[in-house]
Amino acid sequence: MPAMVNHRETMTVLNMTVVQLKTFQLQLKMLQLHVQVVDSDADRSTSESDSSQVRVDESKSYNCDRCDSCVGLNVKLSDLQSKYDDLQSKFDVTFIQNQHLIVDLTKCTEANMFREIYEKEFKKIIETLKKDKTDLTKMVSKKQTEINLYMNRLELMQKEMACVKSESEAIRLKLDR
Repeated sequence: MPAMVNHRETMTVLNMTVVQLKTFQLQLKMLQLHVQVVDSDADRSTSESDSSQVRVDESKSYNCDRCDSCVGLNVKLSDLQSKYDDLQSKFDVTFIQNQHLIVDLTKCTEANMFREIYEKEFKKIIETLKKDKTDLTKMVSKKQTEINLYMNRLELMQKEMACVKSESEAIRLKLDR
């Protein structure tokens, strides 16, 4: 299969090909009817005079020896038939490509639905984790504040103990003297 083709472009080409095919089918039918009318006129003239003959060749196109329009119509008929065959082959190729694109689109749609389901669950998990992070950040901040307060109290106690120790040494020195 050739490179991926845009689905809309393929559908447009497919629709245009179908329209062209129908147009050529109508033209082909009109020419066949015209050839049949000319053939029936030729049959009448054949029965009237033996000088002109109507013959049918292997491709089932009708010729009349004395009528140039039959030759032109047969050329047009063969030209339209070849155009019809070309368009039919293009239609077949485009139809097959369209079927492949439909299969690809179905697979992509299923994969997208699967992704959307898991995306919703993933978003819920992310929201839960964000809430947990916010709670943990508050808790860490609160604990850090408590630790800072505790350290400040320890420093104050150490200062007080240092003051008490120096006072006790001063008292001891006074007592020793």
